[in-house]
Amino acid sequence: MRGIRRLSTFAGFFAVAGACGFVCGPAVAQAQPVPHGVIQKFEANGLGTGLATPLSSCPPGASVGDTCYGISGNVSGDPIGNGTFTGTLDVSNVTVDNGSSGLCAPASGTMTLSFNGSKQSITMGFVGDYCDIAQGSLSAASEPTTLNGNFFVTGGSGSRFSKLNGDYASGGAGAGTLVISGDSLIGSLALVLKGILEFALQ
Repeated sequence: MRGIRRLSTFAGFFAVAGACGFVCGPAVAQAQPVPHGVIQKFEANGLGTGLATPLSSCPPGASVGDTCYGISGNVSGDPIGNGTFTGTLDVSNVTVDNGSSGLCAPASGTMTLSFNGSKQSITMGFVGDYCDIAQGSLSAASEPTTLNGNFFVTGGSGSRFSKLNGDYASGGAGAGTLVISGDSLIGSLALVLKGILEFALQ
């Protein structure tokens, strides 16, 4: 009986040793992926002005020779309701033929949407291609123009929108498509934003 108990003890030892790779050390913590947060649809449509007269000077960071515009107007959408938008559009002086008797140039800018009586806001940057439809320069009068691009949320204020900081893991972010269509003679424009907002879980 004593021999049987001794054998069973050894068997238990080797079973544990095998499961641990013979030497059991401290458990190694595994890096856990950052969970995605709550995703919400974001859409907005606006009407405004600002394409008729370029700004006297571009914001810091613009290239020499760029043409910049100050745009503004009214906007409505989901989840912002009704509000206003203001922004700056920077059109590069480097143009290319768009293949349809017009020109295109790289463009970028910033924009702020204010809503709920200006108690809440979403700020964003955007990049895209600014193109004219008719033949001529991008700054010529009475030419339909369109900016097709993408926006990326950089910040916000008020209620849950104050969590927006451009980083979904630590606060909130957002991105999507942006279209600004207008006329350089009368300066009117239409704004379309479609994308998402994403808020961190914590």
